[in-house]
Amino acid sequence: MRLRFGLFLFAMPALVLADVEMRFSDGSMALVSKKQVLLGDEHTAALWNGDNEELIIVSYAEKTWMRIEPGFADDVASQMKMQMEQMLAELPPEQRAVAEQQMQEVMPSMEQGPPDISVRRTGGHAETAGYDCVEAEIAYDGGEPEEAVCIATADELGMSSRDFQTFNEAMRGIAKLAAMDSGSGPGADFDQMGGIPIRTLDIQSGQGSELVSIENKAVNVSRMSIPAGFREVSIEEMMSQ
Repeated sequence: MRLRFGLFLFAMPALVLADVEMRFSDGSMALVSKKQVLLGDEHTAALWNGDNEELIIVSYAEKTWMRIEPGFADDVASQMKMQMEQMLAELPPEQRAVAEQQMQEVMPSMEQGPPDISVRRTGGHAETAGYDCVEAEIAYDGGEPEEAVCIATADELGMSSRDFQTFNEAMRGIAKLAAMDSGSGPGADFDQMGGIPIRTLDIQSGQGSELVSIENKAVNVSRMSIPAGFREVSIEEMMSQ
């Protein structure tokens, strides 16, 4: 699944049970439990806590974690700009001019927040991991389609309406926290799509992922807690890793 805002994890009691567990062919997974959604893989993971709209990033490789707060995208853009300026200062004049032009093209796109998303159903139907899905194309900010997806309804997946809405709210909440404007969010959500994309394909690169399995029963998710000994870091430390 496409995740534009990175991966996060929230510390939680070891005996919390998930109502839904989805696994994808790229090694990623999604767990839904009450007001919490975990998105991650063996390298990083993310949890949206709907009770207090909190996100925490964890890096298993670096053994660190970081709390996400409103204005996060602003902080990331500011840190990246500072790092780029430091890099430019070390370049010869002719290389610096080229790099400055490239930086001017990149920075505005970073400061625009989440893109507007449009979903166009193509009329095709398919099956993924034994579940029926409807094929569609996704475009961003009015551009050409960038992704081909296949969308399955919550009913088809055996997912309760509560878990579906929790998953949907988590994706929108992540978008809000990652955006410059706390009132902005993605232009499309699972409600608008009519379900969850269980197969995705990046049209340009040809890379994609698809659902491998889904379990709609209580699953022990003690692995969601932050491992002992992990260190909290700031945005500056994260950007320097």
